[in-house]
Amino acid sequence: MSNKFSIIILITLIVLISGCVLQNPEEIAKTNQLVKDFLEKYPNAAVEVTYFTTDQSSKMLDSIKNTCNNQYFEPKDLYRITIEDKEKGLSVIAYIDWNKKMVECVVKKVSVKGGPEIEIPRYYDYNITNPSINGGIARVCDPIIDKICPNSKPISSLHIFSSVADQNFEGEGFFLTLKDGGELFIYSKFTDNPHDIVNTARKISATIKGAGSFTYSSDKEIDLYLVSKYDLGAEHRISSPDEYKNLAIKTREEGHSKKVHIIYYKELTFSDGELKFSGKNIGKIDHDVTVTTGGSVYLITVNMKEGDPLNIIIPTSVQDGEKQLSDLAKQIETIIGTDKVLIAKSVSYTDPIYTTSGIRKGWVTFTSNIEIE
Repeated sequence: MSNKFSIIILITLIVLISGCVLQNPEEIAKTNQLVKDFLEKYPNAAVEVTYFTTDQSSKMLDSIKNTCNNQYFEPKDLYRITIEDKEKGLSVIAYIDWNKKMVECVVKKVSVKGGPEIEIPRYYDYNITNPSINGGIARVCDPIIDKICPNSKPISSLHIFSSVADQNFEGEGFFLTLKDGGELFIYSKFTDNPHDIVNTARKISATIKGAGSFTYSSDKEIDLYLVSKYDLGAEHRISSPDEYKNLAIKTREEGHSKKVHIIYYKELTFSDGELKFSGKNIGKIDHDVTVTTGGSVYLITVNMKEGDPLNIIIPTSVQDGEKQLSDLAKQIETIIGTDKVLIAKSVSYTDPIYTTSGIRKGWVTFTSNIEIE
């Protein structure tokens, strides 16, 4: 009798244990905190489940590696769970390793206010020329001080920040307005390359214009003291470490705090924005190589008959960089009016670009990212 009882207990345990192994890919995805939080906030979001065999996932390997920010990802049987709130312009994508019944990666995608059809404003939106106001500088709405900005832009000017709780957490960043009216604060630390945060804003500008996309895996909410670099008198310049520290002290002294959702710029994953320009749409090429006012890169501008110009750059530190740009301009000129195509990869978007020859704007990429077909 006791043996039979033991067998019954054993069978029951096996059933219970096997029942604990989730067999539904949606339920496995819901074990991830980011997915849980998203569904709680957007309960009406649509869920799409797609299965990929190992062979199928191998054919889309580059795309999955970029999405998951994992260059070591290997082909396997996968489920892709897409949870999307189209009205809010937000979605979460989860990849499930079906053999291991576990979440491989989860990323959150956002739609930026305005979408790709809008004209991107100046990145530094505090420099709006108006001779009748403050000698040519008009102060526009600041999301920190003015709280509500009916005409706010997708990307704000740069701000210096310092944590309310921990003054050792400080740096600079910008606000990104989302389609649902929310905001993300993209930041870098003072110890990072100061050019990186500006280049990140340019990459995001390119995604708003429709070139490429970006994802991130998590954000956190935190109280920050924030003041724009414009109001600190530090706009359009790279500061020394000591000056950055002084700017952070001034920011704390100003006392303007706000609870924001922050993302470290290195945690953003960008897809490769690639643009193709028909030779028949290429107009005038500015052959005279110019240099940015900061002196970091040489630049030529390829103007289009329709659409934004393409600015091709090369670091001034490159030997014969100026000649390389000049030779490239001549090469591009040979395809004007033809069926050939100028391909620009890894593009960003900048407006304005300050050069010694005047102000430029438009798409930007390096010479190494240019191809002609």
